[in-house]
Amino acid sequence: MRNALRKVVRRTKRAEAQEKAALRTLTILIPRSYNPDAKGVRKRVELSKLVRTFREMRRLFPGYSLQDTEGWYRDPETGKGVRDRHFRCDIDLLVTQSVIENLRKWKNILEQRFEQRAIYMRLSERAIWL
Repeated sequence: MRNALRKVVRRTKRAEAQEKAALRTLTILIPRSYNPDAKGVRKRVELSKLVRTFREMRRLFPGYSLQDTEGWYRDPETGKGVRDRHFRCDIDLLVTQSVIENLRKWKNILEQRFEQRAIYMRLSERAIWL
């Protein structure tokens, strides 16, 4: 599994250095609860899944910041509003096209792990360190 994850998201290598790399900020929302069931009940995500995900992040990225946040979304199946507690992770990294492709693969892994219809993952425009 470790090798598979390294293939999913890896730091820029020399071969990729020729690719145009831009410093960008990746934002990921890691859910604290599963999607609502038919009765609207949301079960908490097991601690082991969160620990596993944050360990992966420490291996895959040069660093990240973490915030406990709350949001809201409209359930596309029921049309009802859902309050959503999650961890917001912000990661500054050099992004190439291959990194974007690997982030998409990791997003799919997270969606399966957390049994989510979607995991919020967004890349900013260019970032500038001050």
